[in-house]
Amino acid sequence: MKLHSNKLLLILFLLIGIRYLISCDPELRFEAAQPESGKNRSSFKKKYLGNYVGLTDSSILSISSTTIKQEWQYDGKIAKTDVDTMKDVQLVNGYILGLTEGDSIPYTVVGDSISYQWRPKETLFSISEHQVLRHYKGMYFLNSKIDDYWVVKLLKFNKGILELTNIEGGKEEIAKVRELAKNAMKIGEGGDTTYVFNPTRKELSAIITSEVVSKASLFRKR
Repeated sequence: MKLHSNKLLLILFLLIGIRYLISCDPELRFEAAQPESGKNRSSFKKKYLGNYVGLTDSSILSISSTTIKQEWQYDGKIAKTDVDTMKDVQLVNGYILGLTEGDSIPYTVVGDSISYQWRPKETLFSISEHQVLRHYKGMYFLNSKIDDYWVVKLLKFNKGILELTNIEGGKEEIAKVRELAKNAMKIGEGGDTTYVFNPTRKELSAIITSEVVSKASLFRKR
């Protein structure tokens, strides 16, 4: 992805963080890893292994036998004068510091600008006690335990394209899920109220074909 040099983009870069621009509604919470009572898998099937290119953002998704990682690619130039006006941003020993939390970005000087290549990486899933892999209805359920509850991503092939989706939703979507899954526990009060679901397999099948499944991130194998 090519980033152009202007102060507005830099400000957005600082305030939002490019890799999180695609985030949407909160992920739905479940009482147990899904599908409940399903068999834990120790590895991904061989056909899933390898590197994939994102069809919308050119990110690289890498799947090994037990882990999914994603790498983003951002290249561009920033005018030195723009960097000088940004609070807490420094150029130190060939790296841009303070532009993104937790990352130092290598750069080279090109005239009055600096040219950079940023390659942030994130481990999306790694099989463990708190990240449980299960298979159901022809797809993988990537279960991640957060505090006392579980959130779920779905991974499957569709006509040769790899699809990665979240199970998520706002108040309207949660209300619809409550109609589909009757066993729901209310937690929190007022504006912080949400629900934790414990669906049957029939209810889970209805949930994963409803509006709470986010628009898929699509990847093609390299």
